[in-house]
Amino acid sequence: MTALRQTVATGADAARRGWRLITVGGVGYPALQALLLWLCLTAVDARVTPVAALVTYAVERLITLVPLTPGGVGFVETAATATLVAFGADPAAAAAGVILFRVFSYLVEIPVGGVIAMVWLARRRHAVASTA
Repeated sequence: MTALRQTVATGADAARRGWRLITVGGVGYPALQALLLWLCLTAVDARVTPVAALVTYAVERLITLVPLTPGGVGFVETAATATLVAFGADPAAAAAGVILFRVFSYLVEIPVGGVIAMVWLARRRHAVASTA
């Protein structure tokens, strides 16, 4: 029970002191992800508007919440491609752009995040050891 109280107190303190950064991160990350989707679609000449890319990103995020497969693999790409086609995009270009986006946002992000986490944990362990 003490650990739970400490965790809640630490979370409350972090939210109280860092709410601005939390807000920027909470809004900035999805905005940059939506921009990445639009850039991937532009790179494969899918010719969609930023609004179509934003709606597609929202659909993609919603589908990932349904745990049919890990990360929504298969379902997400199909739904995102269908959304883009409904906005008038060429089906092949839409599929290529969505797959390119998923490579960046899923396959690249996880290993890079793992390396960053390992470096952060190693530095934290070193900092704790040097203060002890």
